[in-house]
Amino acid sequence: MVTHNAELAYQYATRICRFKDGQLIEDTNPYDPENESCEQSETVEETLAVEAQTNAFANSTTDVTEVEVDRASVLTSQNAEINVQNGQDEEETGKKKKTSNHKRKVAMRNVGEETKALFDKLGLNSLSKKKKKKDKTFKPTSMSAGMAFGLSLKNLISKKRRTFLTSFAGAIGIIGLALVLSIYNGFNIYLAKMETEMLSGVPLGIYQYNVSSNAIMDLMTSMMENEPSNSDTSYPDSDEIKVSSGSAYDGAMAKMMLSIVKSFMDGVQKNELTVEFAEYMKAMPKDYYTAMNISYGLRYNLVRKTYDENGNVAYKDISQQPRPLTTTAIATTVLGENGLQAKYWQELVADEEVMMRSYDFIGEGSRFPQNKNEVLLCVNSDNSINADLLNAFGIETYEKDEKGNVVIGNDGKAVKMDTNNVPYEYFIGQTFKLVDNDSYYVYDEESGKYENNVGIGKASTDDSGDSSGFNPLSDKESNKLIWSYDDSEEFQDLLKNMYVQSDEEIKIVGVIRAKKNAEHSYVTSSICYTGALAESTLENAQNSELVKRQLALAEDSKNKNATVFDGVRLNDSVDFAESGVNSSVAAITGVPALQYTYFMRAIGADRSPYYITVFPNDSDQKTNSGNYISAWQKSGKGNLGYFDVSEMFLVNMRSTLDLVSAMLIAVAAISLVVSTVMIGVITSNSVVERTREIGILRAIGARKKDIRNVFIAETSIIGLCSGLIGIAVTYILCPILSLIIKAVTGIGSLLHFHPLHAFIL
Repeated sequence: MVTHNAELAYQYATRICRFKDGQLIEDTNPYDPENESCEQSETVEETLAVEAQTNAFANSTTDVTEVEVDRASVLTSQNAEINVQNGQDEEETGKKKKTSNHKRKVAMRNVGEETKALFDKLGLNSLSKKKKKKDKTFKPTSMSAGMAFGLSLKNLISKKRRTFLTSFAGAIGIIGLALVLSIYNGFNIYLAKMETEMLSGVPLGIYQYNVSSNAIMDLMTSMMENEPSNSDTSYPDSDEIKVSSGSAYDGAMAKMMLSIVKSFMDGVQKNELTVEFAEYMKAMPKDYYTAMNISYGLRYNLVRKTYDENGNVAYKDISQQPRPLTTTAIATTVLGENGLQAKYWQELVADEEVMMRSYDFIGEGSRFPQNKNEVLLCVNSDNSINADLLNAFGIETYEKDEKGNVVIGNDGKAVKMDTNNVPYEYFIGQTFKLVDNDSYYVYDEESGKYENNVGIGKASTDDSGDSSGFNPLSDKESNKLIWSYDDSEEFQDLLKNMYVQSDEEIKIVGVIRAKKNAEHSYVTSSICYTGALAESTLENAQNSELVKRQLALAEDSKNKNATVFDGVRLNDSVDFAESGVNSSVAAITGVPALQYTYFMRAIGADRSPYYITVFPNDSDQKTNSGNYISAWQKSGKGNLGYFDVSEMFLVNMRSTLDLVSAMLIAVAAISLVVSTVMIGVITSNSVVERTREIGILRAIGARKKDIRNVFIAETSIIGLCSGLIGIAVTYILCPILSLIIKAVTGIGSLLHFHPLHAFIL
């Protein structure tokens, strides 16, 4: 009987054992297993010996001698007498006496060799050996882990409904955390896919200045932190209106921009773009990139024969040159593939096979250039072109008769075409002339200087009205970097002579348009020339007298930053003079940097690259080309870095993703903690409900440790069930939520639950 009631035990039990944690602490009638075991062992052994001897003699063969039989009989009689004597003694005393091991050994020695041989023949040698005693050490009770698990599992199975509800309550937190991890993992996969498939085609840019993505982020942060505020004067209670010149606010804005640009320039690295590096890039393995554009910052002296509004023939300077590098361009070096090219004059960076993977020809007769003097017209996706492009190249849109003459209206003016429906044939065949330096610039033999007819150093806007290259702070107006002949009568004869004498006729031979979902956008709406024309123009410029005279002048240290144009000196540094801060915001954002260097590149006196753009086709090519560029700096040949717009984009996206994911994980972790506490409370209630079962287990010898293991096993089983339910529900919800997100955002498969996360949860 097992009981907790001591009175009941003393009333009915003849022997009471007290246990605590599996250990016997009291026994009112101890049991001596050693005496009983020994007595039983001797009795059995003696009985077997007598039976063995009797059977041996009864079944002995004829070859056993009488002597042996007599000796065995004597021995048997002796043993019998001893047993009888022992029996008598036991009857007299009422107790069994133990025969000592010594007497048994003596008796066995008295047995003759013949008897032993007989025992061997009968297979009774075991009688001569001492039987091993059983281990009589008392072992305390204990409960194995398997038994604890089995008890817990049986209890949970008997309460299926409660077990399921408890497990589901615990799974709620796991589901929330699993969904957050699914979004995080899915978005990382989406970014990796975007980097591989979409952003792998974003070009790598190598410019005069390299800016890291961190510096750009710091710039954006500074702009937000330093934005001037008029909070003290905003929303006044007065009804009076005051007229302000705006200088106060502009001054604050200018100071802000000055602070931002100065701070930003501290993180800008100047690249050492050399002729040797350009040759190094040209030697890059072809399988490292799809296309490459090396720009030297060269100016193209172009003149076109056109018509004025009266239908008269006119000659127009339509020269094109790269955009000047300003402090704004340095501070916001997120330059696309055409960031520093002339707006409407762009280079075809690859051959026909590569280019036409991303573009289509428009109209019959359109074809790819077959020599250096042929160019293409690129239109927008809707077949439109900007009117500024036509103005920049002097392409008039007047009606013409069958002979090609401009149609004059009743008002004496040329009749304009309907620009909404211009046939593509109108642009194919349009021509203009490329003029060399010595023909374009007028040299004065007497003064030994070139006449500054093109206005170098005279501040004014270009034909498009863009004044970003000019410094309005300068009183000397010595910083104009975009120069050209104006359309006045004064230069018509000069421009006509240039046009007539030039034998480099440039002709539009085709119209192209970017394909839908094109991998690359090598050129935008512009007139596109070949790399062969760029190399030829640079070579001719290098051999011109203008460049030779300018290089000779540059060797004289007294004429630093001087030009061959009379009285023109150009700055060659980035100036952030405080004196100009109060003028206007444009005073800071429009300061041209490295004017002298820009001028030397424009005329062809500097063969070092202005910028280099590398177009990879996939992530492997981008990695290979990036490593190839980095190897130049690692070799110690020059300080140089490249800029990857996609890298900045991905870094920003991942930073935002990490921040949002951390917040969501924190919220989900709270629900997970709540679920864990809930399981603990339910387990505590289970302990109270199972008091009787615990008492019985304790009474039969279960330790506190064993009881604890039972409930730990039960909690573990519930936790495992919660995890399995949470993971199963998450895998079910992921495709459903992905479809909902795709319907809202257009991005599919955004939830992806990683098996490793499932295993951890």
